[in-house]
Amino acid sequence: MAENEKVDISGALEMLLEEIETQISLINKTGAKAIEKGRYDDAKLSIEQTEKITDFRNKVSDLRDEWDQHEKELMPDRGTSIKN
Repeated sequence: MAENEKVDISGALEMLLEEIETQISLINKTGAKAIEKGRYDDAKLSIEQTEKITDFRNKVSDLRDEWDQHEKELMPDRGTSIKN
């Protein structure tokens, strides 16, 4: 990466969170369809997957918040991007 390019860590984490939310939504829809068709084992699996992914999403969200706080404290003049 060139010295004058900026890295937007907070933005990258936000994009990751959006993709995780999309995945959760897809799994929820799959689970709902499974319930409609009486496939309760598949629905249960969807719930378990959603719980795991939700836990992961919460970790990513905490990392984003931690990064934002780090930037505010240590790099107030750089906003949400840093130079490498």
